Amino acid sequence: MPAPDPDLDWTPLVRGGENFSIHRLVPVDGGLVIRKGAETWVRAAACLVIGTPTLGVGLMAFRERPSCSSAFTVVFALLFVFVGVRYLLPKAVRFDERRRLVRIARRDVPFSTIAGLQLLPEAISSTNRVTYTSWELNLVLKDGSRLNVTDHAKVDQLRAEAAQLSRLIDCPVWDHDRR
Repeated sequence: MPAPDPDLDWTPLVRGGENFSIHRLVPVDGGLVIRKGAETWVRAAACLVIGTPTLGVGLMAFRERPSCSSAFTVVFALLFVFVGVRYLLPKAVRFDERRRLVRIARRDVPFSTIAGLQLLPEAISSTNRVTYTSWELNLVLKDGSRLNVTDHAKVDQLRAEAAQLSRLIDCPVWDHDRR
């Protein structure tokens, strides 16, 4: 397996990350796609079930008698609805074996332009304490640029998916912890 370019950037491409498996690699006719995991759907539903009725109640209360508490309820509910909707937004990544390209964020990337797959950690902290590690899987193109495929905390799952993609694309996996 060829070593990565020594100048390869090992800082996270996408800041933040989840402490659960937000996406999973799924076989489809002619390739593989990134799809929402079951835990993502559960969290999205929980946020929307809490946020939507609370937003309705908060808006009615604010309309009847505007106050700081009713405004706070509306803002609180909007945050829940926003997070729920964010979880539902699709991650548009498709690895097309027949066409030998990756469709990622409305961009077609030929397999022949991919130098490798990069797996790297990001320590997620709150108030200067590391609370969990989110792992990022990136495509590294031959020109040195990187494209994010997914990121979440299930490193064993990501390593298995990276190995599967490596075989499909015919490129190496560069794992931060195994350099």
